[in-house]
Amino acid sequence: MGGSDWIFQQNNAPIHRSKVNLTWFKSQRINVLPWPSLSHDLNPIENLWGILARMVYAEGKQFRTKEQLKTAILKSWEKNQHRTVLDFGRIDAGKNV
Repeated sequence: MGGSDWIFQQNNAPIHRSKVNLTWFKSQRINVLPWPSLSHDLNPIENLWGILARMVYAEGKQFRTKEQLKTAILKSWEKNQHRTVLDFGRIDAGKNV
């Protein structure tokens, strides 16, 4: 699993910096990208999750079951996948969507 040909990225939250986690990464010879703590805005996937969450919970929508939530996530992604990727590119470039 380890090796020097790839780098693992995490948001460097306190739980990710625990000694047990850092020791495990080192024991597995996994390179971890140096990253500022809790810098979600710098992590592109966090922006994508934010866009998807706003779609799923639009107008205060709530879900009673895990299956309802899963269905809403999948429908939102399928319905807006192309638009989301385009918006994501604008967010990543620092533009308002």
